[in-house]
Amino acid sequence: MQNRQGGQDEEDRRGRKDPKNRRKILIVDDSPSSVAIMERVLGDTYHLAIATCGEEALEVAPIFAPDLILLDIMMPGIDGYETCRRLRTHPTLHHTKVIFVSGTDMVSDRLEAYAAGADDCLSKPFAPKELLAKVQVYLRLKGTEDALRQARDELEQRVQARTEELARINDTLRTEIAERR
Repeated sequence: MQNRQGGQDEEDRRGRKDPKNRRKILIVDDSPSSVAIMERVLGDTYHLAIATCGEEALEVAPIFAPDLILLDIMMPGIDGYETCRRLRTHPTLHHTKVIFVSGTDMVSDRLEAYAAGADDCLSKPFAPKELLAKVQVYLRLKGTEDALRQARDELEQRVQARTEELARINDTLRTEIAERR
């Protein structure tokens, strides 16, 4: 895995000084030219990691914990479809956004990508501005989904605590009623 911080330790375009606080993107592609383009478009804004095959992506992803994965379809070893299926079964990665970036533009390939768990597809060659726009949309969506999951979990904890409190009050009242009889 190649780990790319993107930019210097100085402030990035969003005013954050610490590159460790940047959103994380895992690029999985065996084409050096495709990787170079994605790095040029995304490297100044996002914390990037690079994997050159599906097997490497499956090793790197749980450690790197990306917010988004840009995944090629045709690679040596396991292809992008199988890589995506396996990522979707991982307990900490199943909510990670996956965009297939592929040289194929056939509808059947895109449909197979969606069936494997892709959130979206982008055909090579792509317009850099379209790549950036899709990345921004899916990172915003992931942020919203993460916030909703967190709010749901906090609400469930509050409901559980309140339910336990009401059960204790109910037991106390039953005891008091029984003692008065």
